[in-house]
Amino acid sequence: MNNLIQVAVLKGHEKQAWDAKWKKNSSCILSCSGDKSLRMWAPIKQNIPNKLSEEDIKITNQKNLSESVDEQDQMQEETIDNFSWVCLFNLEQSHQRAIRSVSFEPTSSEVFASASFDGSTGIWSKNSSGDYECFTSLEGHENEVKCVSWSPSGQLVATCGRDKSIWIWESMGEYEFECISVLMEHTQDVKALRWHPFEEILVSASYDDTIRIWKENEDDWYCSSILSGHNSTVWSVDFDPTGNYIGEILLYNKINNKYLDFIYIILKLIS
Repeated sequence: MNNLIQVAVLKGHEKQAWDAKWKKNSSCILSCSGDKSLRMWAPIKQNIPNKLSEEDIKITNQKNLSESVDEQDQMQEETIDNFSWVCLFNLEQSHQRAIRSVSFEPTSSEVFASASFDGSTGIWSKNSSGDYECFTSLEGHENEVKCVSWSPSGQLVATCGRDKSIWIWESMGEYEFECISVLMEHTQDVKALRWHPFEEILVSASYDDTIRIWKENEDDWYCSSILSGHNSTVWSVDFDPTGNYIGEILLYNKINNKYLDFIYIILKLIS
């Protein structure tokens, strides 16, 4: 089995980085943070190698074995290799509170959404000057929005939050969105959302220890399945590229309010 090697550390956020997403058909990464900012990162050399050369491995190992952060930073500045990155832009104060999640619109790599603890979800795109601007703010959650996820068609946006609800928004064009459904079946915070890679099927993970699968039937969204049995929070969930399997991350145990371990479970999706 191939070993994973740390090739870069992207520094700039002043507080915890909550989420990061790859830009479609690009080497860029969009990140969000508790410092209320959005940052886009890109490698200095546009094409990231698919495989490390012996020289790449030597350079990255030297960086990773450096004794101090200052030494690593100095080596990063002195050595411009295949894995040196730069921050393309920093959208400061993008929200009033921490930004928890980001999601690219899948049919347009220049549009993305950001979900914040201020209760809003921003829809961002480039303006006439080529700079990113928030064109729309989706509002309705009572408090923190924990996750935002765009459907594969680009027509639907799902948001979830601390208020135990999931909101599904439909794109009406020209950066206008309409809420078409509010799903209230979770009994605790909803932590994460993911759409099926090809179909309009939504999966949610919650603090209530369950995963729910949501489908549409004649313009009405309903919970088609509840995956229960966990004894702790389900923090994240995702589909494999084929859409046939669901992966989930949950806490294995909790003692004295200290998290001990995480486990990753793969489930077969039966249509």
